[in-house]
Amino acid sequence: MARLGDGEEPVLNPLLDPMELRRELIKIKDSMSRGLRSRIGIHGEYAFNKSIRCGATYMLFSENRRGIMFLCPWLAVFNKLLRTYVGTPKLVVIETPYRPEAGDFYRRRVASDYGLRNVAFAFMEGNDVTILKPRGNFFEELIDVLYEGNFSVTEE
Repeated sequence: MARLGDGEEPVLNPLLDPMELRRELIKIKDSMSRGLRSRIGIHGEYAFNKSIRCGATYMLFSENRRGIMFLCPWLAVFNKLLRTYVGTPKLVVIETPYRPEAGDFYRRRVASDYGLRNVAFAFMEGNDVTILKPRGNFFEELIDVLYEGNFSVTEE
């Protein structure tokens, strides 16, 4: 599929079918999402969402409280993510370090996009997790999973 060239940059095989490459990338993301799920210690039904390109764990906390934790080894298809399961609290865990620009972008978007009011983001680097969430207690059960996993959690 690919190899590392000079400077460890990926070099793709030009004879590779683009759909085959896409299938391989989806397999890699699914495998990495499952690893992230295991590392966090999440229980619940898991499925890989090919449209968003992230793993999804469906969680039921009580008869009326449910949520979805999307597990993304790298950034997801943002607009599709917002439009999936509208009205259900979503925590998007992205295995990448937090950058202040992400917080600025999120706060600007949450003020203007109603779809973001049910979405929180967790940026994960090793055992450090930074969470961006809108006001409200929709996400407490989802975020508690990270606290229980012995991660160092910071809420922005």
